[in-house]
Formats: sequence, C-alpha cells, structure tokens
Amino acid sequence: MHLEPSDVDLVTVTFEGDARLAVLQIISVDRLLDHENIGRYIVVLNGQDNAAVEAFLRSNVETRISSELAAKIEYVPAIDLLPDNDPQGWHGQQLLKLVVAANLASRYYLVLDAKNHFIHRTLVSDFFTETAIKTIRRPASKAQRALIEASFGLFGAADRASGLSGAAMPTITPYLMDTGTVREMMSDLESRHAGTAFGDILEVELSTATEFYLYWAYLVVTGKEGLYEHSDKMAVTLFTKYPRRSSEFLALLESARADRVAMFGLHRRRLRRLTGAQRDLIVELWGTELLTADEDAEWFMEYENPMSA
Repeated sequence: MHLEPSDVDLVTVTFEGDARLAVLQIISVDRLLDHENIGRYIVVLNGQDNAAVEAFLRSNVETRISSELAAKIEYVPAIDLLPDNDPQGWHGQQLLKLVVAANLASRYYLVLDAKNHFIHRTLVSDFFTETAIKTIRRPASKAQRALIEASFGLFGAADRASGLSGAAMPTITPYLMDTGTVREMMSDLESRHAGTAFGDILEVELSTATEFYLYWAYLVVTGKEGLYEHSDKMAVTLFTKYPRRSSEFLALLESARADRVAMFGLHRRRLRRLTGAQRDLIVELWGTELLTADEDAEWFMEYENPMSA
C-alpha cells in the first residue's frame, strides 16, 4: 500500500501512573520507528495534573530524542478532546481514542497505550499488507461475546453479532484506525440517538460495549471490514495478570524476541508482580535494540513513584 508521510498519525493516552512507560514509548518511536513517515504524534494527557505530566515527559525525553521527532509531538490535555464529558478513568480513556479522530487530518491513526513500545526496528508500512491494514482475528470469550453483542446492538444489528463465526478483531492496542471511518461511525451514532453528542452516548453505553468492538461492529454493518486483513501479530502484551504461568511468560518473551514483533506491551499493574528473573528478561529484551547498555532500564519499571525524578 502506498503511503505518504502525513497518512499516519500516532495517538497515545497517558497519565501519572504510566509516565515512565510513556517516556519509554517516546524513546522507542524515535529509535525504532521510521518516524519521518508519520505526521503528528499526539500524546493525550489524562491525569490529575496534566501540566505536571507534560513537564515530566518533556524533561525526560528532551535530551534523548531527535529534534525531528520532538517537532511532531503534541501534548494535548484530555479535556480539550472531551470538554463536555469526564475523560478520567477507563471509559474516558476509551472515548478519547475515538473522539481524537475529529481532530486529525491523516488517513489513519495508530492508537497506543503508554504500555506499548517498539522493541525492534519497524516501518510504518509494516502495519499494512499490500492492500489493507493488518489485524488479528481470534475467537472471543463468553465475556467478550457480551461486549460484542452490545456493540453491534448500538447499530441495531445485535443479530449480526450472533451470526458471526466467532473470530473477532482485537480490543487492545496497538490498533491502526481508519480516521474517516471513525468519524463516520460517530456521526452515525449521533444520528441514531436524535443528535445526542457522541461522548454523551458512549458515556452510558461503554459499560456494555468497548471502543474497538464498537468500531469493528461499524465496519461489519457498513461492509467495510475489508479495510483490514488477517496477518501476523504486530505486538505481544504482559497484562496485569495474564500470562499467569512462568512457562507462558517465557513463551511470550521468546515470541517477542524470535518472532520480531514490532511492539511489546507492559501494563503498569504488572510491574509489582514481576519476579527478579522476569525483570531481567525484560531488560534483556529492551537491550536487544531499544536501550543501550549504559541506560538504566530499571528506571522504567519503577511503580511506587512513577512521577519522581
């Protein structure tokens, strides 16, 4: 697929608890992504003191990234994107990942959480096949099926959800979105709800739906699922509790190394659960291409005081 440098923006959402991981992400974008081929890099600040979060991020990346990437970074308080809704919390974070589309001119935007960072050299074009955006389709759990049905139901198509084969598109980051389609989806829902603002609709409905399942539902009901193509995974993630077993942890780390996936996800709540040996393996992974031997990798795994110097 032919891409122009302004075709893909990066969007990430962070707050105080994720501040150090957000620093790691920014460094990884500078060192491992061909960022000359992105447009804007929007860091959405969704904390209690966004001025302090921005100051922390700036002070910890300014001497470690190129001037070229620094010029593309925009720190945006969440309230600027959701002036009429509460952006705090899990639901607010989901909303932000969608409403940001109204502020973008790019064809696509790559949605990230602060936990996501590049671990191997990656091209923006690696997120695409020759004709479509890469995705992974996997069987949904029983709990996920309920979220999927609720998401489809918002478009009056709950029956379409029950008729699907069971392989669902993801509900986690990184997630490459088609900007125009996200805007169309928001407009569609506002029309279905008598002109109610999208943020107000989702502030209620996100208790039973999710932002990415909602987007997938819209792709299906409008016949646009062909914008995506099942392909190799682009990321692996250590969630708060999963994977639980040591053997599963080792398999995931080995996958990150051997399969050369583009990105690694490390949830902040997982940090306190890591054993010393597991931390060492993550440091080893970061040392492959991301961090140099003289950089303090442990600094990024500080969870007690993530906004301390």
